Amino acid sequence: MFIYGIAIFVAVIFVLGSSSKWARSFRGEKELGKRAGAVMSDDWSLEVISEVGSKKEPHHTFTKTNHPTTWGVRVLFAVLSVVVYVYVFPMFDDPKVSGGMVAYAAEIKWALLACLGYAAAYILAFEITLDGHELQAMSGFFRTKTYDLRDLKEVTENGPYEWKLYFTDRAPVRMMKSVVGVQTLRQHLSEVMQANRMEHARTARG
Repeated sequence: MFIYGIAIFVAVIFVLGSSSKWARSFRGEKELGKRAGAVMSDDWSLEVISEVGSKKEPHHTFTKTNHPTTWGVRVLFAVLSVVVYVYVFPMFDDPKVSGGMVAYAAEIKWALLACLGYAAAYILAFEITLDGHELQAMSGFFRTKTYDLRDLKEVTENGPYEWKLYFTDRAPVRMMKSVVGVQTLRQHLSEVMQANRMEHARTARG
């Protein structure tokens, strides 16, 4: 059982690494909307699974447009969590597998559970909200932060699961991109960047 568990765990890590490597193979960070011409041949990749449901229409409420996480990324994380719980957790109780870590098995399990719980809560709660010139998204500390889209300079695709947004006079912001209506959001951000560039050029000309 432990051998099968190790094999599955290694396979999961390999697929994660393969997806990330593919996403960076064309430059690491690609400009928004300029995806490479090559298409992934592995339809079972984690990126494809996480994007299930992304083509649905976002939720509209009055002036706001809400983009919650996709069901694909939620199910993907749930499956990975079950694999960790069923196959990885028991390994810490077996001296032949974990060696000296057996004495700290309980602490390690609680730490892993805390990490899984945090990640699950974040994935379920995360959403990107557009409201006029404002973009709102939850930070890693579960605080909703507001960004002025008029200050948006550039957006790059930082790997298969997140964007990196560059604003004027602030550090780059990372955001999960496995959200409902991702194509609509991508198009909107592209239009915002184009409008900002035109406004900047007009202002520079005086």
